[in-house]
Amino acid sequence: MVHLDHCQAYGSGHFIQGLNVVGNVFKALYGNVERIDRVDTSIADLNYNSMRNLQFEANTFNGINTYVSNPLMIQLTQNTATATWTTPVLTGSHSRAGRGPSSPS
Repeated sequence: MVHLDHCQAYGSGHFIQGLNVVGNVFKALYGNVERIDRVDTSIADLNYNSMRNLQFEANTFNGINTYVSNPLMIQLTQNTATATWTTPVLTGSHSRAGRGPSSPS
């Protein structure tokens, strides 16, 4: 059994490459949990610039407040041409109540 809810680096420069988390069911049994992925930085942090080929896809989340998805797919309607796209889903300025991770804003 692999516990994906906790990752701890024991020294600097560590990173993850080639991790697939696909087709799993994550279920909180005794109340909700915030998320299933985290890094314990009490000893050291991970080198996020060296990470690649991480795939979180087709998982089911029951009792998990923040879902994990990579690639993240969102629907965006942009009415005018612009150099920068801004959407509440990306900026975190909308309410997620009753919405899945890729629901349009």
